Amino acid sequence: MKNFIINFYRNTRLIYILILAAIFGILFPALITGYILANKNEQMRLNNLNFMGQNTATNLSIALRGHMWDLRDDLAKELIQTVIMHRDMKKIDVQDTTSNKTFVHVEKPSIEGENLLTFTKPITHQGKTIGKLTLVLSDYYVHEDIFRLKSQFFYIFAGQLFVSLILIFLMLYYKVLKPLQRLNHQAVHFSKEDFSRPFLWKRNDEIGIVGKNFENARSELLKAQEFALHYKEQLQKEVEEKTKELQELNENLKQRVDLELEKNKKQNILLQQQTRLAALGEMMGNIAHQWRQPLSAHNQSK
Repeated sequence: MKNFIINFYRNTRLIYILILAAIFGILFPALITGYILANKNEQMRLNNLNFMGQNTATNLSIALRGHMWDLRDDLAKELIQTVIMHRDMKKIDVQDTTSNKTFVHVEKPSIEGENLLTFTKPITHQGKTIGKLTLVLSDYYVHEDIFRLKSQFFYIFAGQLFVSLILIFLMLYYKVLKPLQRLNHQAVHFSKEDFSRPFLWKRNDEIGIVGKNFENARSELLKAQEFALHYKEQLQKEVEEKTKELQELNENLKQRVDLELEKNKKQNILLQQQTRLAALGEMMGNIAHQWRQPLSAHNQSK
């Protein structure tokens, strides 16, 4: 898992890393904060609902004291109808403890998913209990408000997140990604040894400094390339001159060799002729000697 995270971080493009950083850096803290605030708001509203139920039950029991004593159920019902109009009121029941009968009873239809909170208060007159008030409240609308609040928070947060991501993307694109693309384009030309295109950087931030260093390096490499090209041309010219001299020297040497060979050939022919003449002279000398010996013997015999 560790290697996967490291490889993902190293190999993922910068824009995706920045988007993920923005999402995790903004989304999670905001969601956690919103969740905590929503729960606290919900608990506060439930506490307020409970406090309202207790106060309403207390005040209503006091208000109903005279009506029950006077047996004015019409006035009590009118008062209860006014109170039950509150959206959180679910049921109000007033029991006459003296006759064990229902004095007033008003109830709203039930709603699916609601939770009921019941509050009971005795109704007393001159220290004597004459009735019992039962007040029932529903927390349905509290949860509905919390749900609506969470929905509004989500939409507001989603809009803020979208706008933030757009702004972050635009700033990063023009501040980081686009200059990096330009640096990459410049590096591609460097890799191809194309130093003819200048890169003018008019920004003084970190990427601008790197770009200017690239431009300085390009200028120096271009000078070195031109010097190397000039040196290569000069060296090529010198090599051609030396090659020409060697070719001329070879031609002269060949001519000299041919002359020497011809001279040696003539000398060999002359030497052969001299050798033949010497051999012929020696042979003639031998023949003359042979001729002289019989003549000398003939002369002596005479």
